[in-house]
Amino acid sequence: NSIILEQITLSNSDLLTQITMVYSKQVDSLIMMNAISYDLGPNELFQSIEAKQWDFAIEACKESAPQAEQWHFRFQDKSDKLRWKALPIHAAMIHGAPVTVIEALIRAYPKGIEEPDDQGLLPLHLAFRCSADNEVLSMLVRTYPAAVHIKDSRNHAPLSLIPTASALRWMKYANFGDCTAEHQQLLKKKRELEEKIELLLHEKREFEKELHRDKEMSRYLKISSLAIEDLKISEKFCVSTTMVGANDFLN
Repeated sequence: NSIILEQITLSNSDLLTQITMVYSKQVDSLIMMNAISYDLGPNELFQSIEAKQWDFAIEACKESAPQAEQWHFRFQDKSDKLRWKALPIHAAMIHGAPVTVIEALIRAYPKGIEEPDDQGLLPLHLAFRCSADNEVLSMLVRTYPAAVHIKDSRNHAPLSLIPTASALRWMKYANFGDCTAEHQQLLKKKRELEEKIELLLHEKREFEKELHRDKEMSRYLKISSLAIEDLKISEKFCVSTTMVGANDFLN
């Protein structure tokens, strides 16, 4: 199970490019078929991204699109353990590339937006983590809406990686109308529940009004009943007094 390194030297107009093909338990042999050891030198596109030379990066995507597909990797010092692996689009997110560069990278390698790095992080994960521009975030979600629900190796979805200080700025992107059909269904159910809640609150208010009226009516009837009783007592007293007075007169 030891790592087998096969170095292939290619000649292209006196330019030597070393491509290291890596096969190990730590590295996925399928995606590392065209991988470049960072220590042996990244490709021009990767270098321009690290240097934040955005115009050069866009030009490299146009002139040498296959470079956008090349994985770069690095091992731990004096170890066969993988330190990291990344595509140019992952590096672009980390280094804060503008939306024009991200668009160029996606045109050069459309599948790159769906590729996770060694930690299972998609470009969208890194966009949230590294506080990418609003335009970048919007474009990533529209291009690959399913990424909103995909979790990394630590079971974190992209939205859970929002920096606390930037939460309010990012939360508006949690409700993109075109995220996924599932998201649309959830939003629809949310609206239906809100409507039901509003209806129940309205019925509650009407019931409270009716209850208040009933209490007022009961109070009125009670007062009226007491008044009638008082009147009857008063009438009896008057009749009784009249009869006593009549008897005194007769006697």
